[in-house]
This record gives sequence, C-alpha cells and structure tokens, in this order.
Amino acid sequence: MTFDEFRAQLGVADPKYDAWEPDWGVSRASFAPERLFFLGPEYVRATCERLCISADIAEAMVAAAAGIRANSALARLAWHLYRRMFETPGLERADVRSWPLPPAQAAPYADLFMALLFLAGVPRIEAFYRRHNLPEEVFLETMTDLELWIREYRRKTGRWGFDELGWLVNHFTGKLFRLGRLQFQFGKFRYDYHAFRRRHDGRVLLLAGAGICVHPAGWAAGGPSPETPSAPYREGPGSIHGWPVAPTGSIVRRELRLDAGAWRRVLKKEDPVLNIHIPAGSPMGFEACGDSFRRALAFFAEFFPDFHYRAFACGSWLLDPQFEDYLPEASNIRKFLREFYLFPLPGAAGGSTLARVLGGPVTNLEEAPRKTSLQRVVVAHLKAGKRWREGGGLLFPEDLNWGHRVYRENETALPPTD
Repeated sequence: MTFDEFRAQLGVADPKYDAWEPDWGVSRASFAPERLFFLGPEYVRATCERLCISADIAEAMVAAAAGIRANSALARLAWHLYRRMFETPGLERADVRSWPLPPAQAAPYADLFMALLFLAGVPRIEAFYRRHNLPEEVFLETMTDLELWIREYRRKTGRWGFDELGWLVNHFTGKLFRLGRLQFQFGKFRYDYHAFRRRHDGRVLLLAGAGICVHPAGWAAGGPSPETPSAPYREGPGSIHGWPVAPTGSIVRRELRLDAGAWRRVLKKEDPVLNIHIPAGSPMGFEACGDSFRRALAFFAEFFPDFHYRAFACGSWLLDPQFEDYLPEASNIRKFLREFYLFPLPGAAGGSTLARVLGGPVTNLEEAPRKTSLQRVVVAHLKAGKRWREGGGLLFPEDLNWGHRVYRENETALPPTD
C-alpha cells in the first residue's frame, strides 16, 4: 500500500495528513500484522494496569485497538507511526506534535489512536528506567500524565481521546520525570536574559538581553516600537551594561554598569536547565512543591550526575506577577511565585490563564464562571480592562531554601548606575 493508496482508503485529503508520510516506504517494507503486538487486547489491558490507568479508560483503549486492527489502513498507520516514534533515531518532538489524529469516523474510539502508540512504548521506557536504576515510584508518578490528558480530552470534547503527542514524548523517552507535585524536564534556557551572581555576598541579578523589547510598565513586548525599545545589553572589557530585572518580574528601563570582576555569570540563553512543569489534577500545595524541589536535587545528583544544570526554570501562567495584586498572603499561587526570581516572557499572552482557570477564551465576561476565588480574580482583572500574561521564573539550586523568598528577602537597592 503506497501512501497515496493509504490516504484514499482512509479518506484523508487534507494537507495536514502529509505529516504522516515521511519514511512511509521503509515502514511499508517492514509491515506485518503480527508486529502489531501493542494492539492486542491482552497487551493493552496489562499495560493499562501497569500504568495504573482506570478501568473505564482501559476498556475504551481495548475497543480502540480492536477498531484499528479491523481497519487495514489504520493498522498500517499504527505500525508506521510506532516505527517512526520508537525506532527512528533523532525524531524531534516537533515532528510528533505535527501528527494529526485519524478522522473520528475511521474506527470506534479513533481519538485514542495516539494514546495506544504511547502504550506501545512502555517496554522501551521501562528498559530506560532499569538501565539508570531509576525508582519504580518515579516511573508510576511520571506516567500518570497519560490518563490526566486523556481525561482532559474527554472534558473538552465529550469523547475519550488524546492529542498531547509532543508533550508525552518527553515522558516516554526519559526527558521528564515527575517527583511528587512537580515535573522536571531536561532542557536549555530559552530566553535572552543574563544572570549574574555578586561574588562577595551571592546576590543574583538578572539583566535583559539586547533582543528584548520593553514596555514602560516593565513587561516584555512582542516587538520594537517607539514605546517599546530594545534593551541595550552589552559587555565590555571590564564591565557589563544592561537593563536590570527586578525579582518581582519587571524590567527597569535604566542602564546599569556591573563590574565584571565583582560579578560572575551564572546563566545565559541555551545554558542547561531543569524546566519545571506544574501538572493539573491535584491541589498545588506549597509544601508539596518544596518537597519536589528537594527531591529533584537528590534525584538528578544521584541518577544523572553528568547533567550540569545551572538553574530550575519555569514559564507558566502561575508566575504572572499580577497575581500578587489580588491573592491573599496564604494563597499557594502567591507563595509559589515568590520563591522565584521572576522575569517577563517576551510577547506573553493570557491564553493559558484563561484555559486553566476559566476553561478557555471568554467572549462575554458577564457569563464567565465565578465559582472559585481564583476565577473571580481572573474575571475582575479582565473587567478592569487589563490582560493576564504568563511569566517566567528562575531558582538556582544553591539558593533553594523553600519558604524563605530568597530573591525577595535579599533584595536591596539596584546597583548604582555610572
């Protein structure tokens, strides 16, 4: 079956399905029905049990696997994408993210097609955990995300399904681990900020990179304009010049000169970091988050000592500094964001805030949900004509002293300008 014959049989003419085509010829040559071990009912049930997936989802997965096996085009697609995902070196997360789901009418529970692909990868990720002697507890904690996103798909669509391919690739390739309340992902610092530590007292200071455009209010704009000029970062023989970022998350449009001998760089763009993610599904207990950071220090030191990360880095709607204007001192969100050295994300919007708190974009604020105090805060901010923005945060391992607001408590007047 050529790819064109496959498309005709499945009835998918939309160009988005071209994302499936790379290496189709190689997969076609290696296809055999008996290789589809991961679509057998015994395998699906046993693997769902291994991952502690609930019975209702497990039975839907068994039905989906049966429907795929009964459709020759879907069966070939299952083998092709399995081989691409787990047997093709160098497959990028972006490649997987571009794969569309098969059309819903192709088979019963077709929306679960990609979830079955991840079940197929369980033996490989189990082997990875054994090679690194990783704890069983971490395996089970990390894999809970599969059920979480299947349930989120049902909440959004009313059907069992799964479409978070690019995200779950991290879990099934050993790039991300859940350690208690938080997830930690191998990564590189993606933002154009420069972090320095003062030698005599250890104080951290962040400077905005030259590519960041700054609004008068201190947040990072999406592009330059007369109102939002680029930050003037530069380095000289014995000095560093730039606009500083206050630990509360705003850029100060006033150039500072740092003595290069008195400050050492501790982070720049592309340096290795551990990215922090806050999965949904349970309360964000402040102490539980602190426990996760402490576990991460021990976990990565023991099992991945060659990964020399410079900082914990997080970009999230939960790190919007504006929450400090609304939430009480006891709020877990407010306490959480105060543990970080905050910085603005260029071009940040509020889509994630609306999705997580209100369930999605709201066209009529008068009809927006207000059942929780957080929903009421988010809506009140919007009704005041303001917008929410995701924020960034850094926490350096040597500064971890959870609950002590290290970057706030050590904040002094910014260094004087020359």
